[in-house]
Amino acid sequence: MQELKDLGLDASSVILDAKPLPTERKRVFVLVSRLSGENSSENLKKEVVQLADIVQKKFPQLHMEAFLGGPAGSSGSAAAPVSKIPSAQPSSASLMDEAEMVSKYHQAFSNAIAKAVRAKRLDDKDEHAFKNDRPSHLHDSLKHVTPWMKAQVDVYFLIGQALAEKRGLHDFLQEMVADVSQSCDRGRVSFGIVPTVTRSSTLYHYGQRCFVPYDLIFSAHGYPIDNLSWKGVDAKSLVGNVTASTSLVVSMTPLLRALGVLCRSG
Repeated sequence: MQELKDLGLDASSVILDAKPLPTERKRVFVLVSRLSGENSSENLKKEVVQLADIVQKKFPQLHMEAFLGGPAGSSGSAAAPVSKIPSAQPSSASLMDEAEMVSKYHQAFSNAIAKAVRAKRLDDKDEHAFKNDRPSHLHDSLKHVTPWMKAQVDVYFLIGQALAEKRGLHDFLQEMVADVSQSCDRGRVSFGIVPTVTRSSTLYHYGQRCFVPYDLIFSAHGYPIDNLSWKGVDAKSLVGNVTASTSLVVSMTPLLRALGVLCRSG
């Protein structure tokens, strides 16, 4: 910011979230102007903040479930890409292979639990952590993923339960989504909304018992996906870098007004 000001430019910054879209995505927008008065960067910033407030008050908060569009996380668009989940041994693996997978799972589970406890996301004294069976034992979508991924999904389920207990969100456990690609000491867990994603994110929806397809994440950021072709598209990079459409509209409207492309109503 100071470098811009040193160049003689008027600059301000503002942080916008994605509301009312069901995603935690936040972005920092830098507003730069060579104009003064009404169109100075500080006044443009005030206009952006006012517009964001109007949008959030006028439109109800949307829910992630509205973007699922069908059972088991199906978004309805053709050839919807999903995260590339590494597969483990096929179901026809030998007894020794199965034993090795079980051993790898328990090691990964132990490591993930230790990280969550050290980060105080789980209570080391919790005697009720395993009162329900683990998702990896119940969900068909997890049958053939790697032992590490099974452990990640299971431990994030415990983290989500603890978070729901702390926040009084027990009724929303079926809406829990976690970024299971991240270390268990820092990965995001949310209820009814898409957690902030990166280019390495893999989201798991516990109520739908499935990994979340990229087009659903893209749609939840406010972009139409009907007849959208993903052929040749780096979906992971696109979704990991996408900015919510609400943030773009709110930030760009005052700038377009200042440029004379738009005019104030009334």
